[in-house]
Amino acid sequence: MKNQKAISIILAIFAFLMIGAGIFVLKKDAIEARFFSDQPNSLPEAVDVADTTAEKELTTGQVLGEKVNAAAVKLPKQFNLSVPFVLQAPTANWDAVHEETCEEAAALTVHYYWTKVKKPTAAQIEVQFAKLIAFENKKFGDFKDTTAAQTAQFIKSVWGYKRVEVLPIKSWDDIKAQVYAGRPVILPTAGKLLKNPNFKNGGPLYHNLVVRGWLADGRIITNDPGTRKGNGYVYKPQVLWNAVHDWNNGYIYNGKKVMIVVYPNK
Repeated sequence: MKNQKAISIILAIFAFLMIGAGIFVLKKDAIEARFFSDQPNSLPEAVDVADTTAEKELTTGQVLGEKVNAAAVKLPKQFNLSVPFVLQAPTANWDAVHEETCEEAAALTVHYYWTKVKKPTAAQIEVQFAKLIAFENKKFGDFKDTTAAQTAQFIKSVWGYKRVEVLPIKSWDDIKAQVYAGRPVILPTAGKLLKNPNFKNGGPLYHNLVVRGWLADGRIITNDPGTRKGNGYVYKPQVLWNAVHDWNNGYIYNGKKVMIVVYPNK
């Protein structure tokens, strides 16, 4: 009897420990998100620059469509553009094609921003992806890993934008001045240097994302098409800055620091 009682107690303790372990595993993601994530609990209120009030808040000379002199811009402590989110695998189908559509997704994010498509459907996104990929395959011989210049070219050719610039960047102020002027910025990056925990296998070699704002502590607000958690995803400024590189024929870590800026047609 004593042995049976002892065995029962041991089994009860074991069961208790297993239940506790199960609860910990279930709560692990929530615990990490709460105490170890770089993501803020909330973002600044998103500004729609199409709104007349928002336009009045822009510095003199910073109205939409004009060239930005970053040194002359008085930037606010924090800023957040209202920008639609485009996931590069809109139906969660991370196949060989959608693993490579970050450039298209980043470009489409900005296109939907200018055309005021606030919540694009997966079907709408896939139609646009197909158009872009067809153009790239015909023009460049492949749709994978387009350089900043090639991305600017397909934005112009497929959607008819007259002015799309690939500009060198020397500091975050160059990027912020464009964003504050109401133009979300596309950044080509070395994906593995982003250190995004939501990426598989450490992330892609090459990755494009969109900068839409910044926080008072300097962290950068992005729409990152490489993760379903990418809407308003926040990066530490030094991490993102170190990752900014153009494709450079695959020698990405020596690629130039540039940004792609799309201007609305007047």
